[in-house]
Amino acid sequence: MAKNKEIDIDALIDEQFGDSVINLSKIDGKVPYWLDTGVYSINYQISKNLRNGYPGGRVIQIAGLSGTGKSMFASYAGKDPQVDKVFIIDSEGGGNGAELVDFLGIAREKIKIFKAKTLENYRVNKSTMKIERVADKEVPAKLDTDTYIYYEGATRIVKKIIDTLIYNSIKAKILIIVDSIGNMKSVRELEGTQDMGAKAVALNSFFGSIVNDIEKTNATLIFTNKMYQKLDGSFDPYVISGGESVIYNPSITLRLATTAETDDMTDAEMKLEKEQRKSSLGASIKTLKAIVSKSRFGTEGRNAQFIIDFSSGPFRYSGLFKLLVDFGVIQKVGASARYVLPELFGDTSFFKKDFIQMMIDTGEEGIDKLQKALESSEERMREDRKKYQYSSDIEEVAEVYQQEHEEAVFDNQELVNSMTQEEEDSVL
Repeated sequence: MAKNKEIDIDALIDEQFGDSVINLSKIDGKVPYWLDTGVYSINYQISKNLRNGYPGGRVIQIAGLSGTGKSMFASYAGKDPQVDKVFIIDSEGGGNGAELVDFLGIAREKIKIFKAKTLENYRVNKSTMKIERVADKEVPAKLDTDTYIYYEGATRIVKKIIDTLIYNSIKAKILIIVDSIGNMKSVRELEGTQDMGAKAVALNSFFGSIVNDIEKTNATLIFTNKMYQKLDGSFDPYVISGGESVIYNPSITLRLATTAETDDMTDAEMKLEKEQRKSSLGASIKTLKAIVSKSRFGTEGRNAQFIIDFSSGPFRYSGLFKLLVDFGVIQKVGASARYVLPELFGDTSFFKKDFIQMMIDTGEEGIDKLQKALESSEERMREDRKKYQYSSDIEEVAEVYQQEHEEAVFDNQELVNSMTQEEEDSVL
């Protein structure tokens, strides 16, 4: 009897599904590029790299309450020199968007702005002023006709941009910003009737139309979203607008929140800022926290405290001191008010208030050295986490975690511990 011919499963599947199947052995699944958030500490908490912020070729959500700088952070990504063009779909009105672009210093030649009140298309009858939802295929090339005025929704605008990139094989780095998806109404709401879940359906359609196709381009989509308060007694009273679609589809969700905490302003500076609030100058500085509430890069749950000045933008070095302390890269000298950062400054100690200027003086070389120090700390943390594998319940895990932070697990601590009392006194 003849032996059965060996079956090539790969060939059979490829024959059945063609280009619709993804063969991971033949593609590069790495992020093609990263866009700077404008703050080193936020970059690191998203990507584990001080220079890498938003992942290119992905969908990113920036959520937060009003006044937390969502639009500024989304637009700041367009300042990255890697970006060739920025397309902004604006739902908030109040001008043509040029003010924010000019404020951030982004070249106007890079920007195109579209207006959209809704995710879906609609038309207004010129005679009756009745509003009706319109499918993509029913939207004419000329939007102003004898009977109707047609308005394109954000879903159609974004899809047209992505299709243009795909069908013309455009590989330029394009940033698409939807600001704000939370402000967009359903057509039902625009008509003055109850939403009845129409916006959730429209959001499902929005993400269904673009998430897979955007991976075929070199484009990145950042959308901002508002949060609202729920009064049900929950531990976290704030909810991101839009339901499940905005939770599951982004690769990164960065949640911005106000906080009174900061390690980057001295007591004197904070006092001056509070005094300005009472004057006609007002106060433009806010201390915020950026929380990575969703991540596909192993960074979910990380957060960074930082400062933003609404008259000049985010502070690039804000939050970096706390980040380095938390990762054990910066160590406190005994009970003194001084710190050491061996990888950068050797055994020279410094006050917290001097750290940012010292970092600025080190330039790019200093950031490179800090990155290596953080990578070493990450490796130590991974080794420490292996202890959890032998823990049978959450109480034991908590005990292991507590023990980690009580022990001197970082090499830098050895430098501090080895200092004699005389050496410690000499730095005070």
